[in-house]
Amino acid sequence: MESPDINVCNLPSDKYYSNFDAVVTTQNLENSCNSYEELLSKYPVIREICLKLSSNLESLKEKEKEKFNDIKKRCTYLKIWMQDKVIKAVQGNNSITYIGFLYKVWSDISDKHKLPNIDECNIGFPTISIDDLQKWKKMKDYDLNYEVLHSAFKNNEECIEDCIESCEHCEKCMFNCKEAY
Repeated sequence: MESPDINVCNLPSDKYYSNFDAVVTTQNLENSCNSYEELLSKYPVIREICLKLSSNLESLKEKEKEKFNDIKKRCTYLKIWMQDKVIKAVQGNNSITYIGFLYKVWSDISDKHKLPNIDECNIGFPTISIDDLQKWKKMKDYDLNYEVLHSAFKNNEECIEDCIESCEHCEKCMFNCKEAY
C-alpha cells in the first residue's frame, strides 16, 4: 500500500479544483470560446480556461439530479476556480476584462443549456476588486476545508505545510474582518 504524501494537503477545495482542471473539453464548445478571437489572442491560456469552464458548465446539466446543495457548491467553486485561473494567468487589472469575457460565456451557456436556476449558478459581474476576489476564494476554501483541517490538528496528525499555510492565512483574514467591522 502506498503511503500518502504528507507534503500534500488533499483538501476538499483542492479536489474540486482538480476535477475542474481534469475535465475533457469537446469540439462543440469551441464556438463559445472562439467568438472573441482578438481578445483571446493575447492570452492563449484563457482559451483553455474557457474550454474547461464550458465543459464543466455543460456537465452541470447532467448533474441536475444531484442534491441541491451539491450543485450549489459546485457552481460556487467553479466560479472561484475560473476567477483564480484568470487572475493567475493575466497580471494586473486586465484580469477583470477576461473574467468579464468568461462571465459572458457562462451566461451564454447557461441560457443555451438551461442550467439549474440556482443563484450560485447564475452569473453576475463582480463589483469587487481582484484582491477581494482572492480573499473571497481563500475564505470559501477555508470554509469548505475547515472540518478536515480541524480534525487533522485535533488528532495531532503530522503537520502538512499546505494545511498550516491555509489555516494561517484564514486566521489573518478573519482577524482583518473583525477589525474592519
